[in-house]
Amino acid sequence: MKKLFFIIQLFFFFSPLFSQPVLTIEEAIKLALNNNFSIQLRKNEAEISKNNVSLGNAGFLPRIDLNGSYNTSVNNTNLEFFDGRVTERTGARSGSLNTGLALNWTLFDGFAMFLNYDKLSELNEISKLILKSEIEEVLLNIYKIYYSIVSQKSIVKLAEENLNISRDRLNLTNLKKSVGSASEIEALQSRVYFNEDSSNFLNQKEILKSLKIQLNNILARNPETEFEVEDSIPLKQNLISNLKFDDIKIKNTSVQISEKNIAISDYDYNIIKSNFLPTLSFYSNLGYLNSYSDAGILKSNTQTGYSLGLNLSYNLFNGFRNSIELENKKIIAMNNRLNHNQIIENIHSAFTVNISNYKKYLELIALEEINLTVARQNLDIATERLNQGVSTPLEFREAQQKFFQAKNRLISAKYYAKIFESELMKISGLLILDY
Repeated sequence: MKKLFFIIQLFFFFSPLFSQPVLTIEEAIKLALNNNFSIQLRKNEAEISKNNVSLGNAGFLPRIDLNGSYNTSVNNTNLEFFDGRVTERTGARSGSLNTGLALNWTLFDGFAMFLNYDKLSELNEISKLILKSEIEEVLLNIYKIYYSIVSQKSIVKLAEENLNISRDRLNLTNLKKSVGSASEIEALQSRVYFNEDSSNFLNQKEILKSLKIQLNNILARNPETEFEVEDSIPLKQNLISNLKFDDIKIKNTSVQISEKNIAISDYDYNIIKSNFLPTLSFYSNLGYLNSYSDAGILKSNTQTGYSLGLNLSYNLFNGFRNSIELENKKIIAMNNRLNHNQIIENIHSAFTVNISNYKKYLELIALEEINLTVARQNLDIATERLNQGVSTPLEFREAQQKFFQAKNRLISAKYYAKIFESELMKISGLLILDY
């Protein structure tokens, strides 16, 4: 009965470990899109840029101001007139109320308002592209860390398998030593190998834990949140044949941002050119004035009325500031075009390097799968030979390590193939399309 109770306690103790939810790569991406702080910041900045695209910000709409003032005063007054009259007042009050409604509307400013509106629209598009670029960076980081966790999970399992083999060899060696068929040196060697594999197993588990904390941080959730990941690393079929650099130059986010910057610099240049044209504006005022005085010539004065008109202004000379600024904007536009060409060259270089590495790791996966099969067969033979007593523990250890290394290389090749695949997707502007 006690034994049954102990088994039940173990079940409830370890049950949380078996019930950890599996976090798929799709779920991780969705969590990041909703929770990641850098993405949220870029979304808010994009919303600001969207709000800025308005006729008012561009200068199309009039400005209307309501003005008002009221003042009062108390004075002792002594007035003497030429006809001999004298007026004296003590504590004489006077005051005035003045209100007005003023409208000022620029009708023509050298087409600057049209250019400003188009510039605001381009800035809004850039903010969207910056948001897209931020999402791509976050997605790439998630791919790197998520599949690093998948790889590390396999490495931990491999290290545990390696540890179990060493434990079995240690137990067998101790058993042989107890009956006199194994030496003290063999027993000590088995213990050293077991301790070495135990240390490696613990280190690999700690690396896995650290990677999970990093992923939780990107997903903006509690770093101690427990989860499991998928067991395999899928690779896209026929990716290389579908990637053309001419398409990449159109879809790459950095290239698109660069093209928008060129357009904005052109708008800035033309906005400065508009300063060489006259400005025509319409103005109108509607006013009300009421004043009173206990002493003076007028007891009260009330006025209402309006005024309107057109104002034409044309700058003849401002110290060559417009000309200098126009020249500077021309240089900025030239630099943006040079930067655009540099970005294309950098992307072409990165595309070439990544596709070469991707092909290399695809070939390595095929090669390491063959190596792993051979290493497994070698380990099986070494195990049989050791059990028959025709080989030494050192020979067995070497076969064991060869198998471990072959498996590790295969895991690494799959991981790096996925990373270079993700880099290619990002460069091609396709990474975000899946979500």
